[in-house]
Amino acid sequence: MLARLRAHPGVRLLADHVTALSDAPTGAVAHTETERIAARWIFDSRLDPRALHQSPGRVLLWQHFHGLRLRIDDGPAFDPACPIYMDLRAHDPEALAFLHVLSEGPAQALIYRIEIGPHARVHARELDDDLQNILGLRRWQVLDHERGILPMTDQRFARRVGPSTLRIGNAGGRLKASSGYALTRILADNRAIAASLARRGHPFDLPREHASLRLLDGVLLEIIGRDPPLGAALLAGLFARCDAPTILRFLDEEVGLREILRIMMAMPHKPLLAWTGLRRALAWLRRPRAMALPASRPAQIRQ
Repeated sequence: MLARLRAHPGVRLLADHVTALSDAPTGAVAHTETERIAARWIFDSRLDPRALHQSPGRVLLWQHFHGLRLRIDDGPAFDPACPIYMDLRAHDPEALAFLHVLSEGPAQALIYRIEIGPHARVHARELDDDLQNILGLRRWQVLDHERGILPMTDQRFARRVGPSTLRIGNAGGRLKASSGYALTRILADNRAIAASLARRGHPFDLPREHASLRLLDGVLLEIIGRDPPLGAALLAGLFARCDAPTILRFLDEEVGLREILRIMMAMPHKPLLAWTGLRRALAWLRRPRAMALPASRPAQIRQ
């Protein structure tokens, strides 16, 4: 992708540190350590840590992930036609823990251990234990690895932070609160931005957030934060009672109100869900405006 961008005559790639953004009569200016770059529009994906905060009616948890791309030495163990999503046999009493397994061939796979919660951590020995005790692997070679942290929150993020500046990506709230997924939301947002530019001549005519989806995200996050084993039980009940296409559409936010209600009815512990949802709906009605922050501070959180 970078090679294609470098070859495009209308693209200039610059590796520099953006120290500030400012408005200009004809657009906006990005100030770096070496130059000033003027543009009609600026799309800012830097996530400012000051935008993440605990507040009444909002939930902030952290997703810690550790991924390995590995090849096994003792015969085929993976089915490339059958990815494993949220294997809840992974366990941690202080966090919601699960595995993802994406097979790249019978003897090679990308495997993640993920933990979500206020005290979540992922250690290498835990992933090694999962490989042996859950997936039944004995010997493997690590080809590559990845480790990181993502914020999971139902708070609102300001998108337009200047006459010509739009926050995008995680900084624009594109990470789905209850799953930590962002790619499909970012791609959909990119299409909406391009359509707005073509139709309106500016990038700000974007679809409104789906309030019921954000409410359900907040309910799940609150329960996971308060009682991780109960959060695991809720998800296990959902997967057992709801078909996979509906769950995947929910993760991609391609469901309507009727399907959202079906998802909620498929979960166990309905009185707890209803009470938590009512309390969060009242908090939603009393919500403050989205926090608009200056765009001059660089992101400190790995994305």
